[in-house]
Amino acid sequence: MSNSLSKTSQDLPIDLRFTLQAPGTGRLPVAGDWNGDGVETVGLYDPATQTFYLRNTNTTGPADLTFTFTGAGPGWRPIAGDWNGDGIDTVGLYDPATSTFYLRNSNTTGGADLTFVFGTPGTDRWPLAGDWDADGRASIGLFQQSNHLFLLRNQNSAGAASSQFTSGTGTNTPPVAGYWYMP
Repeated sequence: MSNSLSKTSQDLPIDLRFTLQAPGTGRLPVAGDWNGDGVETVGLYDPATQTFYLRNTNTTGPADLTFTFTGAGPGWRPIAGDWNGDGIDTVGLYDPATSTFYLRNSNTTGGADLTFVFGTPGTDRWPLAGDWDADGRASIGLFQQSNHLFLLRNQNSAGAASSQFTSGTGTNTPPVAGYWYMP
């Protein structure tokens, strides 16, 4: 008897397979609707060069948008969301050493348009973004890996978590946020 829960990723069907052609190694993934067409597509962040490579289609090819996030530091983690409610996801960075978020309102070269501290510093904290309160704008959150604690904030500003809960088990489990409703 086969246990469907014990399948590996090699056993699961693949809906899409493509390559985002971008130079370098050690790049980190990011996803968002970069052009406002209602479709989430892929991107990569290269921490060595502070460069984002964003693709507008989930097909093989070079980045449609390439730009530098100026002022970024080593160890900063990428994040993306529609921070201002204009229908276009833009990028941001999270510094786990200071628990500081740096968010941009355009996918162009430059520094942060919005900077604030949320949560406490720690390398086991991972940034999340989502429209937690359905107001049409993404806001930030943190996942604390050591105790599986989600801390979500409904505004992109310093302050206490708007909601928090624990979920998941095991170690080295990365967080995932998304719009899961299927009509």
